[in-house]
Amino acid sequence: MAGLADHARNTPDKPALIFGDGGFVETYLELETRSRRIAGWLRNRGLRQGDCVAILIGNSPVLFDVYWATQRAGLYLTPLNWHSTAEELAFIIDNCDARMLIAEGALAALAGDAAGKVGGGLEYRIAIAGEIPGFASLDDELDRIPEDVALADERAGSVMIYSSGTTGRPKGIRRPLSGRSLDDPALVAATTLVMRTFGFTGGDTYLCPAPLYHAGPLRSCSAMQMLGATVVAMHRFDAETALRVIGERKVTVAQFVPTHFKRMLELPE
Repeated sequence: MAGLADHARNTPDKPALIFGDGGFVETYLELETRSRRIAGWLRNRGLRQGDCVAILIGNSPVLFDVYWATQRAGLYLTPLNWHSTAEELAFIIDNCDARMLIAEGALAALAGDAAGKVGGGLEYRIAIAGEIPGFASLDDELDRIPEDVALADERAGSVMIYSSGTTGRPKGIRRPLSGRSLDDPALVAATTLVMRTFGFTGGDTYLCPAPLYHAGPLRSCSAMQMLGATVVAMHRFDAETALRVIGERKVTVAQFVPTHFKRMLELPE
């Protein structure tokens, strides 16, 4: 089975990601190039297989570049819920043993406050898509990494999600790393199993209307990209916009919760 690098070679101009109302489109070749470049930078920073990176990024296209970079560099990725308080975020950053926090400029105040409450394990504070006081700029850091950077010994990473339905503090779910290459056919098959069970293929266009810090939306989007499908992601859910995007982008697959359906059904005819 094909993986991300194969899609970049075989269908380089196919959209891997369409964001918002179509103002941002990223092809499979662009996603491959950007994620590989960030992965090379992570390696240069000294992060090694099994280390953890925490991200505080809203529904933004840069999230997918960072996601795939960590996954091809053999790292754990912990997405942070930007609705949380700084104290709650600091606990998770400490608890997952994050060596690096990558935060979006739009969340500068929350990121700075949370980083200030973290213990001594956090070595790197990095800003993406904007500036954050006290954080290094990822754009500036990448100036030293060539676009054709080669990654030796790529190994698949994993996502370390924190539970929200338990009592007390959130609890991290840390699965053992497979040790396989990200494009290993067996790993691709396992990653896309649920999607293929439902009959989804690389020919689908998948709509994600939900927050990407949740396990379901993030894993579904990444699995669809592993299949070679096009992911259409919304900045935030709006019932009328969702219906319009389904029509304009010819969406074939979507993931909704009951509240989404309720809001769409409440729209006037």
